[in-house]
Parts: sequence; structure tokens; C-alpha cells
Amino acid sequence: MYIDQPEGLEKRIQGIACEVKEKYMMVKSTDLLVEMVDGEVRKGNGVKLVGKEVGIGCEEVMGIGENGKEVWMVEFGGCGVGMGNGIDDVKGVGDVVRKWNNEGGVGDMLDELVLGK
Repeated sequence: MYIDQPEGLEKRIQGIACEVKEKYMMVKSTDLLVEMVDGEVRKGNGVKLVGKEVGIGCEEVMGIGENGKEVWMVEFGGCGVGMGNGIDDVKGVGDVVRKWNNEGGVGDMLDELVLGK
């Protein structure tokens, strides 16, 4: 994990060896934070595995996200939701964009799509 001001963070990313970049997935969670995880570790993969275990297809999954670790999960589901406070990458892959988390965006989305309110 790297934490720095945006300009310092970009310099750190550029200084990471190619071998490391090939082995690990780098995700910019915020303008100040980059996380590195094993290339196979993704929230979307976890959602996919759980869905398979309980018999739920991807078209029945709602992926709600705000940061870089959640892009694949938002893309994976039948309904992808980018939160208003999210990074542009997440909002760009979502089917819809809703209010910020602190403004009740997740609850509003569940009310609308799950409960039909």
C-alpha cells in the first residue's frame, strides 16, 4: 500500500519494478492511496464464487462500488451501481450512478431496484 499526495503517488507508481506490476494488481482506491494485491484477488471473483455456491447467476447480482477495487464487481453484476462519491473509473462502468454513501445512495438504490419504491 502506498499513501502520498497525488503527485508523489504517481512518482511511486512509476518507480515500481515491472516484475512487481506483472504479479500484482495495483488499484488506486483514492487520489491518495494505491493498494497492491495478488492479481487474482478481486471482489468480483468473490461475488461470482458466492453466487455459484448459492445458485445465483450474475444477472441477479447488484454490484455497488466506489473505488478501484470494486470496478470488476460493478461490471460483473446484472446491475452495476457507481456511487456518487466514487472514482470516475467506477462511475464509468456502472449502469447507474447514485448519491454519495453518506447521503443514503445505497439505501435509495435498494429501495428502487429491490423493493420497487
